[in-house]
Amino acid sequence: INQDYKNIEILVIDDHCTDGTETIVKRYVSLFPQISYYKSNQKGACAARNLGILLAKGEYFQFVDDDDWLAENFISKRLDSLIANPNLGFATCNMLYKRDKDSEDIVRYFSMHQLEHNIETHLLFSALPAPLFLFRRSTIIKIGLWDESCLRYQDIRYYHRLFLYSIKGIWLPDYLYWVRLHDNSISKKKDLKTV
Repeated sequence: INQDYKNIEILVIDDHCTDGTETIVKRYVSLFPQISYYKSNQKGACAARNLGILLAKGEYFQFVDDDDWLAENFISKRLDSLIANPNLGFATCNMLYKRDKDSEDIVRYFSMHQLEHNIETHLLFSALPAPLFLFRRSTIIKIGLWDESCLRYQDIRYYHRLFLYSIKGIWLPDYLYWVRLHDNSISKKKDLKTV
């Protein structure tokens, strides 16, 4: 809602949360017509993202995780890059790891723009986080839907298709996405079954 680019459709896909998400989001739906709420079939993140792809009406796609923060120009900065470069299929940025949005305590910087952008480097550094990419619809059509059988590192498996299909993008140096670190983060779970 606080994005400086306002022509946004927000699809909240609830994979059967147990934290009051439905009540909170429905209150926002009543206040902001650009928000829609859907319950998924409880098959995990990939199925939820696929449902979002099938329901979305826009020409650009952005996946966002439920417990992180976006800079106010998160959409506009990357969208401007895609509009200025019609031959590119995606735009991405860097991210920060923080424990609290307003805290100055940055746990880690995650920089993608300085990497050599090939499939080997990105697999080695796990450097394809889902929320950093803004896609054109044509890119999503080309690389297809998410693999719903994949329980961990889905974004790496999904985005390696960008290299397989030789889709070009722009890697901005800006830190526009903040990952909130907390004890219940899925990204912190290392159980054998998921890996």
